[in-house]
Amino acid sequence: MMKKIKRMDVIVPKVRHNNGRKVENIIKEQERICAVTIPLIEQTAVYRKEREVTSEYNRRLRTCNDFLGMSGYRKLGCIYREGYITEKKGHTCEHVIPMATIVKMLINREITFQEAIFFPIALIKNSSDDQIKREGRVKSGFDKKFPFKRYDGLGINVFTWEGEYVDSHLWSMDDHWELIKRTPELSHIFCKINNESG
Repeated sequence: MMKKIKRMDVIVPKVRHNNGRKVENIIKEQERICAVTIPLIEQTAVYRKEREVTSEYNRRLRTCNDFLGMSGYRKLGCIYREGYITEKKGHTCEHVIPMATIVKMLINREITFQEAIFFPIALIKNSSDDQIKREGRVKSGFDKKFPFKRYDGLGINVFTWEGEYVDSHLWSMDDHWELIKRTPELSHIFCKINNESG
C-alpha cells in the first residue's frame, strides 16, 4: 500500500477577455455549439460523417478540458497526478480513458456531454506518457469501470489532489465522481453546467 502524500492545489485558470463570463459559461457555450453543429454534420456530411462528428466532439471536449486547466499549458486543474506535482513543465495531461473512447461513448449516448468533460485526466511525467505509447496502451488497456487499470505494470503511481493513492484495481468511476464532488474548484462548475438549461 502506497503512503499518502501532501495535498496539491487544483488550479482552474481564470477566463480573460470574456466580459465577466466564467469557465462554466465557456463550457455551456461549447455544449450549445455541439447541439447545433452535430445535427448539421449528420444532415450534410456524406463521405466522412462519422469522422466529422467525432472530430467536432473531440475538439469541443478538449476546449473544455483546456478551460478547466487539464490540457495544453494549463495543467494544474488535473485532480490526479503522478506523485506530488506542483509545476506544469515536463508533464502531460493524459485522458485515463482515451478520448476516442469517451467520444464513442458520447455518440452512443452512454454518457452526457457534461460527464465527458469531467472524465478522469491524470497529470503524468512525459516519460510515463512515452512508456504508455511504447507499451501500446494509447487506446487500450483501460476498463470503463476501473479506468486506472491501464497503468498496471507500468510503474505509474497516481494520487488524487488530496494525496490519496489511486489503486488501479479498486479506484472506480464511482470513486472518481465522488472526488469531483469533493473538489470545490470543479464541483461548483459541474453543478452549474448541469443545472443550467442553456
